[in-house]
Amino acid sequence: MYWINLNQNLNRFISRVRIADSRYYNQYQIRIRFCPVYHWRWFFSNWAKRNLTGTFEEFLKNLPKEDKAHLKRFLLKQRTYHQMRSKNINNAQYRDTYKVAQWLSNTYKDSKPKLRIEWQTLDLYTSDPSIFTKLQAIGDMVTEVSLVSPSIGINEVERDKLPLDKYKYRVILKDRHRKDPSIIETIKQFNANGTIKMTDLRLSNMKKWRSTWGDWFYVEDDYALTLVHLTLGDNVSKVLKYVRRK
Repeated sequence: MYWINLNQNLNRFISRVRIADSRYYNQYQIRIRFCPVYHWRWFFSNWAKRNLTGTFEEFLKNLPKEDKAHLKRFLLKQRTYHQMRSKNINNAQYRDTYKVAQWLSNTYKDSKPKLRIEWQTLDLYTSDPSIFTKLQAIGDMVTEVSLVSPSIGINEVERDKLPLDKYKYRVILKDRHRKDPSIIETIKQFNANGTIKMTDLRLSNMKKWRSTWGDWFYVEDDYALTLVHLTLGDNVSKVLKYVRRK
């Protein structure tokens, strides 16, 4: 595997590896997932305010009373939803979350990592294969490693087969309200004559609401894509190209 050749430390996570079909945020080739983490935004804010070099017990010892009370309130709320069983803020869930925050603060001392938090799932994005060496310190906290093939470029999506077996491109429109009716009519005509492929429901909603909020359509070839660019101009937000998985 390409990534293992770059860093043998990836072997530790091989059972947790999945292959992604496109770059994350159209840039990053690696996603590291930590789950679960608890009250991450609070721990993340303390990363900037406090030194996280010590143990979690030392961190709690030096924590102001109001912060301890805050952690306690969050803990009680989570116990209501059966997410955390402990009655003490010095618990395994907080300890593990602190461990991840501490690792990130040490790893990214002079830079800002690309992170995404959703409920109890924290994702770290990078393209640096040396991350697998650094992850050895908290390997047990990693639940998933997603990798993108190095052959996948920016604005490319890897598929076993093309959408509907023939469409090479996906055109994403800009999010705009009260769209010029002539633009919507042009999209309607393009769909009717086969220049593009848009679902009936999506086209109906576009006409109903006179907007292109999150809308997209398929384009079969370069010729049709050129027509779309010439006609829609700056109404096009992004074009994704589908490539067959090798």
